[in-house]
Amino acid sequence: MQRLPPLVGQLGYAISKGLVSNVQIICMTDHDLTKAVKLEYRSDLWEADVSVGWPKFKANILTINKRSLSDPELWGDSLTAQSCFPRRELSSAEASVAMRHIRSWQIVAHQNEPCLILEDDVVIKNQSLFTSLLRGLNRHMKNRLFYDLCDEYIPVVQLYSRQLCIESLNFAVDSIATTRTLMAYAISPGLALHIMSSMSHFSLPIDMQLQAEFCRLAIPGVSLLNSPFIHGSKSGAMVSSINQI
Repeated sequence: MQRLPPLVGQLGYAISKGLVSNVQIICMTDHDLTKAVKLEYRSDLWEADVSVGWPKFKANILTINKRSLSDPELWGDSLTAQSCFPRRELSSAEASVAMRHIRSWQIVAHQNEPCLILEDDVVIKNQSLFTSLLRGLNRHMKNRLFYDLCDEYIPVVQLYSRQLCIESLNFAVDSIATTRTLMAYAISPGLALHIMSSMSHFSLPIDMQLQAEFCRLAIPGVSLLNSPFIHGSKSGAMVSSINQI
């Protein structure tokens, strides 16, 4: 709760300019979230869900380690889904964060306009670019696309992507959306409803679970290359909620 006033304060200028029509904050207890979300946690489906999202997970791993996606040796038996993501139980903190994102999709699905979703450790580092982002989303956002807006903690995989420029915003376009992290992203009511209609459970950390759903449903997306945000917990400015709960 201590993070909420500064986070909302960062939105003050955009709100005053009419670029943000309303702000909703999810601060429910885990008990209330469980009743609201109504999605079953299935740890036994870990391997199946990892397998679905593995092509994207592997691309992220190679990008983080600055290895070439075209190197055939890296696509052999040395790097496998099982070795990188052995089955485990989610911590109570991970389950809590998962339910909060799922709850946000439920809320978005009943809205009449696109929504920007921010985690509590997001920091707006560039207000001018943030204003441009909101204007761009309001004018040009496509119903079928997922908008990955996080910083470069996990670099964007651009080898097989084309780029798109909208005003001062530069995006990498991909046939299957990438989550990287879920610090900041934009989603339309139609896409949120599509995701919620198809999800019957969660077994993975929520960024991985959503990535698996994108692969399963063949959802396209774009990743912002010049993000106005930084991930506060990844940059050391604050402690991650995963480690606090």
